[in-house]
Amino acid sequence: MQLGLKQTRRRSEAVDEIRKAIRQNAGLIITAVIFILITVTVVFIFQFLQLREAHRAVSASLVPAAVSGNGSGFPRREPLGESPWSLHLPELKGEAGVELVKQMLNCPVLANQAGANQAGGELVLSSGPLEGEAGEVTTAEWRLDGVLPVGSAAPRRSLLEPGGQIPLPEAELRVRFLPRLALIIDDWGYDWSMADEFLSLGLPFTAAVLPGREKTREQAELLRQLGHEVILHLPMEPLDPDIELDDGFITTNLDDVEIRRRIEDALASVGEVAGVNNHMGSKATSDERVVRIVLEVIQEHGLYFVDSWTSPASIAGRIAGEMGIPTATNQVFLDHYSDVEKVKAQIERLIRRAQRDGQALGIGHVRPQTYRALVEMLPRFQEAGVVVVPASSIVSPSLPSQD
Repeated sequence: MQLGLKQTRRRSEAVDEIRKAIRQNAGLIITAVIFILITVTVVFIFQFLQLREAHRAVSASLVPAAVSGNGSGFPRREPLGESPWSLHLPELKGEAGVELVKQMLNCPVLANQAGANQAGGELVLSSGPLEGEAGEVTTAEWRLDGVLPVGSAAPRRSLLEPGGQIPLPEAELRVRFLPRLALIIDDWGYDWSMADEFLSLGLPFTAAVLPGREKTREQAELLRQLGHEVILHLPMEPLDPDIELDDGFITTNLDDVEIRRRIEDALASVGEVAGVNNHMGSKATSDERVVRIVLEVIQEHGLYFVDSWTSPASIAGRIAGEMGIPTATNQVFLDHYSDVEKVKAQIERLIRRAQRDGQALGIGHVRPQTYRALVEMLPRFQEAGVVVVPASSIVSPSLPSQD
């Protein structure tokens, strides 16, 4: 009994001591609490100022004159080459997301501009459910017609540095650059029975028009009116000596002056063109003297050149690249066969090439089997996520490899 009273008395004394200490040190405790609050406030303000500076840095990077480094007001540009053609950013949901992506892609760095310093393209916005999440997600597809612009040539501060952290939005945006595929349809200029069907096809193919044929001028004008890119299909000497050649062919026995004259006549016959590709030419495209003269005229007119690759011995594409002429090389002939299924197989091969490399170029002709195959493959282009573009969107000084 006495032991219990003693323990109770000791507890009471301890509590009294604690209360006495609190009363004596109340000022110090209040001071410590105030100090802690001030410290937390200062840290918060410092972090807020860092975030604001980061946002200002991002906004400045979207101004082309500030980042181009060339004083032209536009960012420098580089070809697509082997770089990825897909870009994934955080998901943006709802109308606010749509407005933000429009603002981002309408900035001078990514917008579709007519100037030569910008990559043309088409912005496609769509909404739909995202697997594993509720609600709808906005997806933006920027379909490029030209080369990808580079925002800045100077090295940038890493976002992994403490001062470089940029807060991401709460939702997610995905921007995807689709693989591009160019189709050149050769041999326009004749009174083909399939000409009208090709003109109503609804694909932005590039039309290669032969000079000096009965329908050359008429078809070239009609193709331009319908929005097709027109190029000169320049006749060049083949290896087969039994093929009858007219006076418009570029042959290896001509002197430099005559070669130039024939090219100028051919260009005048077709009218305004964006580029040139060779008709036949398995012999002429392997002759360096002839090739250089042809390319010099093409360069003087500011045109691009597509090597039809009628012979593996062709040096035309390589020399064009050395001369700095915008260039591409045919990668697939679509219609060596009259069977529609075989033509479709060639188109599928071209689609796979575009998916693998980001871009591809193939050549077909104004033939019934080619038309039927293209009509049947129209849904396949969309299914494969490949956009058909004019040949001028594919050409660059860097030549793709051959299969």
